[in-house]
Amino acid sequence: MPRWVKIAFNRRWIVLIALLLGGFIALNAVACRQARAMMHFTMGAVRTDKPENLALGQKIKVLFCGVTMPRPHGSLSPDQVGPACRAVSIPGANGITLGAWYCPGAPSQPLVLLFHGYI
Repeated sequence: MPRWVKIAFNRRWIVLIALLLGGFIALNAVACRQARAMMHFTMGAVRTDKPENLALGQKIKVLFCGVTMPRPHGSLSPDQVGPACRAVSIPGANGITLGAWYCPGAPSQPLVLLFHGYI
C-alpha cells in the first residue's frame, strides 16, 4: 500500500474518532443541562407545558435547555389542617432555613416525615 493511502486511512480514523468523541461530549452536555433544569426551580416563570401541547420550536428549546419548573407554593396554612398544628423553622447549614409543620398526634400513631419536591 502506498504511503499516501496509509496517511489518508489514518486521517479518516482520526476524523471518525474526533466526531464520535465530539458527539459524546455534546450528548453529555445536553443531559447535564436537562438534569440541572429538573433539579433547580425557576423564580417567576411559567411551568413548561405538556410535550403534546408544545410547538416544534418549544420542543427543541426544551430538548437543549430543559424544562422550566417554578417553585411550588402551598395554599393551606397549618391551622387549616388541625387546631394544634403550627409552622416551625429549622436552621440549617450555610444560612439555609427549612420550613416544616408540626402536627402532634395520638401516642399510638406513628410519626410521618414527608419530603416533597415537584408538584
